[in-house]
Amino acid sequence: MSGVRVVPALLTDSPAALAQMVEVANGFADFVQVDIMDGRFVPSTSISATDLDNVGIRFGWEVHL
Repeated sequence: MSGVRVVPALLTDSPAALAQMVEVANGFADFVQVDIMDGRFVPSTSISATDLDNVGIRFGWEVHL
């Protein structure tokens, strides 16, 4: 299967857990999907865009809303 790429996803409501997940992903991933839930379109909430600014991301990433 050529062209298939497995992309890890990060989902948490804790900024501290996000920092740990990013640290781990920085070690092996070149691209990651970050899931954000705002409590408006779905009943749950997760980390925010501001939380993403506060961690040292060294991989490409996209946001899944």
